[in-house]
Amino acid sequence: MAKRSKRSKIGRPRGKEPLSKKHYTAIHLLVYNFKLTHEQVADVLGITRKTLYNWRQRKDFDRAYTKELTKMINALKRQSRRISHVDLALKGDIKAIEFVLGANEMI
Repeated sequence: MAKRSKRSKIGRPRGKEPLSKKHYTAIHLLVYNFKLTHEQVADVLGITRKTLYNWRQRKDFDRAYTKELTKMINALKRQSRRISHVDLALKGDIKAIEFVLGANEMI
């Protein structure tokens, strides 16, 4: 009789399925619609609150969530810097004027 390897292919597969479009939609809703509760996000997606909680516990979901949150925060920082440069430009600061025009691809 043939010997079985220690890692048999019988039974439930190891690991989780990769993140689906529904997972990424949940991430988007959680990051950009921060006023929504987890229950509201779950309702929009047609899942239970417990399922959303379980997704939040996954390492790959957390990495994708953190990455999207970081992107949003960096975009807000860039926008904030641009606004402060616009304020300086309106006050006549030459370097700020050059920055604003360069950032908007006008020079």
